[in-house]
Amino acid sequence: MSDAVFYRSFSALLIDSDAKQPFLTSKELEKVVLTICAYYVMELDTRGFVTYKGWAHAIAHGADVFLSLAEHSLLESENQLIIMLTVLSKLEAMKSPLNFGEPTRMMEIFNRLFQKNSSNEKRFIRQVTNLNERIKNSPEKNQENYWIRFYNLHQFYNSFLQNSATPEKVQHFLAT
Repeated sequence: MSDAVFYRSFSALLIDSDAKQPFLTSKELEKVVLTICAYYVMELDTRGFVTYKGWAHAIAHGADVFLSLAEHSLLESENQLIIMLTVLSKLEAMKSPLNFGEPTRMMEIFNRLFQKNSSNEKRFIRQVTNLNERIKNSPEKNQENYWIRFYNLHQFYNSFLQNSATPEKVQHFLAT
């Protein structure tokens, strides 16, 4: 793996300044959302800490960018759904264990989106139900990738259950 991940993951954090002091129009923000989603889906470097180099952490930094977008006053409902689908699809596609706090940072995006728009709770439950069904019916059950997905999703779901900001409806769904 190259060191380019350090530039990609830290450059993505620049969107945080617009969430705090907006200068983008809603159309520009929509383009940013789609660009960040494309980046997140295509990012293949899932390393957290890299010995002698530091934190690569592209998955966690991408989650931080989505959290900034979730806090943006101009983020529309459709883009909230796109963000949720992107993060869930990344979790489903991961082929390496998330060992450096990434699931918790991903969870924070959803809790912020739940606060922003309560209909996101139903959207989340529907998407996670579909995701769990795909995992359950996966032909990979005897392969390592299946168990990596299982582990990552388990950590992700547990992070909701351990966070007091998680809505009761979501906690109940995940606990059953």
